[in-house]
Amino acid sequence: MILSRETLNKISTIDSTRTEDPFVLISAVGLDPRTFFDYGDWNGLDFSPYDMRSINFFRAFVTNCIFNEGDISERTASSCRVFANNRFVDKRTIPAEQLTLFDVLPFEEHTAQWKLHSTAPSLTWRVLDDFQKEELQNVDLSGADLSGEDLGGVNLRGAKLVGAELFGTNLTDGILVEADLQGTCVFGANLTRANLTRANLKGANLWAACLFAANLRYARLEGTNLLQADLWHACLIGADLTGADLTGTDLTKADFTEADLSGANLSDNSFIRKSWGLCNARHLDQALLPEGWKVKWKKRVKKWDITTPDGRYVDPRKRK
Repeated sequence: MILSRETLNKISTIDSTRTEDPFVLISAVGLDPRTFFDYGDWNGLDFSPYDMRSINFFRAFVTNCIFNEGDISERTASSCRVFANNRFVDKRTIPAEQLTLFDVLPFEEHTAQWKLHSTAPSLTWRVLDDFQKEELQNVDLSGADLSGEDLGGVNLRGAKLVGAELFGTNLTDGILVEADLQGTCVFGANLTRANLTRANLKGANLWAACLFAANLRYARLEGTNLLQADLWHACLIGADLTGADLTGTDLTKADFTEADLSGANLSDNSFIRKSWGLCNARHLDQALLPEGWKVKWKKRVKKWDITTPDGRYVDPRKRK
């Protein structure tokens, strides 16, 4: 490897600077600590010994890091490309040996940490892994950052998760019956076989989420982003998909019987031919369908007659 003279000079400066303070070292080589962390990938670092209030982290990936309380504003967190699973502590009061990345701490208005709180009397502040499944029923987790957590099989029936962060969270076999997930970020989460019957996912971001064999019967999915999600064999019977974006979504064997597709975007979806119950969906004529698709309601049989550029659509379950 051939290094430039400028790089060699910077290495020499770092070597001769008698300090382990990263900000002093960054400044010593002529870089601006405020922008040094922009666009970077910062995972598992302990920033709590340092004052990070002036650091930008613009478009950076910041995950599993520890910060001192009050150092990261909501504006800074929102400017990151990913800001997830981070911990906020006050090292003046918490012994170092007790610090972990998975403690649940209170939310403060001047930080990006979220408050986990519930009206359930049995729920207390604790490490997330210590939660008992039955204690999360009807819990209020609004705004909580649960990104990357393993909540497989957890019973969140009736839970309130409005505006929560579930980026990459594992909710396999989770019970979210009648849960409120309005505006929740569920990007890339695993909801395989999850029960979301009558759940409210209005305006949620389910981009690239895995909903394989999930039960979304009568779920509210108005305006939901399902871009490139996996709905293979998902049950959408009676679901409200008004204005939902299903661009590139895998709809193989997804059952749309009685689902409301008013304004749903299916215009760029090659999987729509493999879905079930499309002839029995509601307001199919108001959906954005692939180019060349035409639908006509047949009153006598009470179902849609669908023609495509390749011929008449037939429910895959009735194909020989």
